[in-house]
Amino acid sequence: MLFILSMLLTQLSFSQNSKKHYTDGQLKSQGDTLPGNRKEGLWMFFYPNGTISAREHYRNNLLHGKAENYDFDGRLISQENWKADLLSDSAFYYYPNGQIKKKGRYENGLYEGMWKFYFENGQLERSLGYKLGLPDGPWQLFSRKGVMLQEGAYKNGLEEGEWRFFRNSGKLEYQGNYRKGKRIGEWFFFKKNGKKQPVTFHE
Repeated sequence: MLFILSMLLTQLSFSQNSKKHYTDGQLKSQGDTLPGNRKEGLWMFFYPNGTISAREHYRNNLLHGKAENYDFDGRLISQENWKADLLSDSAFYYYPNGQIKKKGRYENGLYEGMWKFYFENGQLERSLGYKLGLPDGPWQLFSRKGVMLQEGAYKNGLEEGEWRFFRNSGKLEYQGNYRKGKRIGEWFFFKKNGKKQPVTFHE
């Protein structure tokens, strides 16, 4: 414990504040560096007009910790977590109006678990499970009005199991099964009156 504390104090004693500027003298970035020009701790980055563009945390020159990014008008566009220069844990992305655009979780820089994507009006557009960066899990797709358009699942990046496709009215239009991304078995088409009939697709 004392050794770790000693190392931290040694690093702090050798760190120095560093600033970079645009050619016109406007501040471009600012933060602490360790010997070898290695970023450490909180760094702030700015657009040429002086508006903040990012707040990032570093450990030994690698992104490590929270990071926030902003647009030219200073509006928050993303909140991320990093670990040893890889995206990790929860992340949130935003539209200029402040509505959430997408949210989910990273593991070792890859999508993991359930991710949700939204329209600018706040309505859910689609949700999908991921595993090791590939679609793997439930899938749902919605219209801007909140009507479900598709429902199914993926496995190892390919469509798998039963899928259903809906009209903009919300009524079922097609239904069938996939195996490893290919249609299998009987597929059905549903008329607007609800009656179903077999349908053949020509791949």
